[in-house]
Amino acid sequence: MAKRRLWRKLGILLGVLLVLVLVASSLGFAQSKPKLRAVVVTHALTKDVDEMPHLNAFAEAAGVEIEWEQYRADFLEKKAVVLASGDVPDIFISGWFETITDEDFVTFRGIYQPLEDLIPEHAPN
Repeated sequence: MAKRRLWRKLGILLGVLLVLVLVASSLGFAQSKPKLRAVVVTHALTKDVDEMPHLNAFAEAAGVEIEWEQYRADFLEKKAVVLASGDVPDIFISGWFETITDEDFVTFRGIYQPLEDLIPEHAPN
């Protein structure tokens, strides 16, 4: 069970790194680092994102700046407000429950963009 959680967390972190690298590479040689906003949903006993140096290492490796927001148990209520406002972060990260549900995709249709057309050009492998 512990190995499964470890692999799940590693998969999530690698997914975030992939997104950051894709964003950074698609921007070419911009003068300033692009800024992204990321929401991290954590358990109440998890460290604050400020105490997780690997998150900043991912951003640095991808050449982007990330404004981290951390939500705890109250995420479901905050998520509804964030999605309804239209001020949606670039990245949602959660390791312990489904961050964005199918219902959210249906309810807030204009917010999400399909990536299928971008995959052949930016991530052919």
